[in-house]
Amino acid sequence: MSITLTRQEFYEMLWKVPQTGLAKQFGVSDSAVSKAARKAGIPRPGPGYWQKLRHGKKVKPVPLPQRLPGASNWIHFGSRWQQDPVTVDEDEIPVEPTYDESFDELHERVVRMVGKVPYPTIARTTHSITKKLLDQDDERRREMEEHGYSWNKPKFEAQIEKRRLRVLNALFLKMQALRCRPYMGTGKHEDYQEASFQVGDQHIRIKLEAIEHKPRGRHKVMKKPYLKFTIQGGGRNGRDEVEWRDEDGVKLETNLTAIVIELIMAGEQQYRDLLQWRYEWSVKEREERIENERLQSLEDERLAREQIESEERARVDLLLSQAESIRKAEIIREFVYDVLNRKDEIKQSEKEISAWADWAREQADKIDPIKTGLMIE
Repeated sequence: MSITLTRQEFYEMLWKVPQTGLAKQFGVSDSAVSKAARKAGIPRPGPGYWQKLRHGKKVKPVPLPQRLPGASNWIHFGSRWQQDPVTVDEDEIPVEPTYDESFDELHERVVRMVGKVPYPTIARTTHSITKKLLDQDDERRREMEEHGYSWNKPKFEAQIEKRRLRVLNALFLKMQALRCRPYMGTGKHEDYQEASFQVGDQHIRIKLEAIEHKPRGRHKVMKKPYLKFTIQGGGRNGRDEVEWRDEDGVKLETNLTAIVIELIMAGEQQYRDLLQWRYEWSVKEREERIENERLQSLEDERLAREQIESEERARVDLLLSQAESIRKAEIIREFVYDVLNRKDEIKQSEKEISAWADWAREQADKIDPIKTGLMIE
């Protein structure tokens, strides 16, 4: 069993039918219904709602909040994974995706939602990923002290690396608070430059690098390293990269709020790009299917015509063959008639001539389609 609903449809059902009833209707558990509602940001009736409803008391559903950026507008129940549908019936004309908010309206909502991104010290507030990175550095430090080798030095001792870690920590904390889960490889030999955030149902990849300048000039003057943050491009339509860096005396940290806003907007852009790609693919597939059906129909008509023509030729050939057979039968009969009229000239006995004539007429009858009943309409 497979069921796909829009957020609005699922919301209305949640407030009309108790959750246990919906679970039975969908063929899933109560917890699956709860999980789907939480993931889609759909409010559910609280304690006492159904009792009040049964006793005729007025109850007002909690309004459905707007879809989280990057999140799907569809809820699917069933054992088989399903993408957001473009059309339900393949015979219907695909409908181009539309949205309740323009991108400008969404941007205003995201700005309000994000507010200001704090920049806490790691000692005061540490994300779980940041803690793992620090634990890995502690392990490297212990190995250096124990074994004396330095090929795998701690990664966050230089000032620029401490800044980089603090920026990552601030982003991890803020995005986590906005229900955008961060991901990052925390293996011992990772470079910790790349990470990703799950914005709704989309994964947005980022890269935060500490860029070292090459020495320049006769005196090999070294410039200070700088931070460069990139929201990496991707998606079906090849989203462009967006980047920030230290420049003109302004540090990257001053752009944390803008970075978080752009991360969330990138999630929604990727989601809309994906829906647009599916719509265009659906339109193209439908056009190809219609064209293939048209070509197949023409091919079927051609084959049908050829079949009729072939059958007609076969009938004509048979007709000519039957005409030829009748002509041959008549030739035989005329020959027998002439022989019998001139039997006095033949040396064989009359009995032998008569037997031969009977045999010859029999052969004529065998090839005569009228006699054999092989004539067709």
